[in-house]
Amino acid sequence: MDVLVPLHTINIMLGTHRPQAPPTPPSKPPLRPNPFLLFLEPDIIFMLLSTALTYGLFVTIQSTTSLLFQQAYSSSEMEVGLYFLPMGVGCLLSSVVTGKQLDWEYKRCRRQWEEKRRARWEEDERHVGASEKQVDGGLESPSFPPPSKEEELTFHVEKARLRWSFVYTGLTIASCIGYGWALDQRVHMAVPLVIQFLFGWVVVGQMNSFQTLLIDVFPKQGSSTTAINNFVRCLLGAGIISVVNLIIDAIGAGWTYTLLSLIGAVAIPIFTLVVIRYGPRWRMRRWKKKNQN
Repeated sequence: MDVLVPLHTINIMLGTHRPQAPPTPPSKPPLRPNPFLLFLEPDIIFMLLSTALTYGLFVTIQSTTSLLFQQAYSSSEMEVGLYFLPMGVGCLLSSVVTGKQLDWEYKRCRRQWEEKRRARWEEDERHVGASEKQVDGGLESPSFPPPSKEEELTFHVEKARLRWSFVYTGLTIASCIGYGWALDQRVHMAVPLVIQFLFGWVVVGQMNSFQTLLIDVFPKQGSSTTAINNFVRCLLGAGIISVVNLIIDAIGAGWTYTLLSLIGAVAIPIFTLVVIRYGPRWRMRRWKKKNQN
């Protein structure tokens, strides 16, 4: 009677058996960076504060629209609801137009930087006598190399993104003050509504500039920078909303918006200048520290 011998037994007898390797344990997913560590970066702090102050003025107008328009023009609830449309339309249009403007300004600055880099490279090639090299009996010019990571850090992205920030800041402050006094003096209703449209436009342009720069500086932590930006600006906005009605009752709408606007007029340009002046230095320091580790 035939006896069936298992195949692995035959392999062992012939010496051809190869033990199977143990299964590889599943790799653990990489740890996500802690977004709160971004608060340790000085350029992030100044950008967050600038955005938060701008957003604080934005929510101040939003939160007091119903009360001030009812007091100034004896408007009904239906009419008050319509008064929010001009700012909403301004924000919507601004998100499209200022986004394209940011891209255009970035490409313009980037093109100028590339032209200067090419000019320096060509000058270096002429000095070392390597502008042309012999290849297979012919002459061939070396191609213009792409920028290295360290050279990429010399591109002044802060200046490219925040070039229009000072214009947005000036228009934000001017429209906020004008809005407060228009309601305080009870001028024609069209005036504060037009100012609301302008205010919505420039505020979105200002906040988009800083939000885009946050992602440029930390491209691999886009969700983290967006999260902490929302956290800081909503925290400041909540604090302003809690006291703005008390200030209006004490000194009136005109002086309230003037006071809040002057705070922004002093702080926001200073913070913006600090980011533009020291931002490249802080980015270079982070890069060197990362490479040393």
